[in-house]
Amino acid sequence: MEYYIQENLSDLDVHYVDKKTRHNIQASFNEFIKQIIMPALSLRDSKEFSGTSCKQKLAGLLQRTLRSRITSLLNNHSINFDPVWIGEFVKKRNHAAHGNYSYESKDYMILARMISLLDIVIMKELGYKGEYIDWSKSPPEEIILS
Repeated sequence: MEYYIQENLSDLDVHYVDKKTRHNIQASFNEFIKQIIMPALSLRDSKEFSGTSCKQKLAGLLQRTLRSRITSLLNNHSINFDPVWIGEFVKKRNHAAHGNYSYESKDYMILARMISLLDIVIMKELGYKGEYIDWSKSPPEEIILS
């Protein structure tokens, strides 16, 4: 999902500042890292700031939250959704990505809702109009995409 969002949203829907601005502040950021951060790091940790990693760290620092990026994707396609669904999904995703995930019975619906929303995004991008089974509901419902 994160890759899909990265590839399909505008740069400013993904980041707080555009790529040109990030490029323009890279030298200042590198100097900040060199002067302020590096002296505070161990030798082992300082290796993580070599080469192109500072560019990636700046891009990561200026990237919008996953919740914000998902919301932008859905809003860009005029899809109605419950913001609570996004929050629940992001929380579960973060737990899974950082090794704290434990299965709960409601997880199926959390994932089914997000998959359903992404299905609608893809169908809208393909120009599909017509019947669709909405698996975000229990039991699933037939809806019409227009």
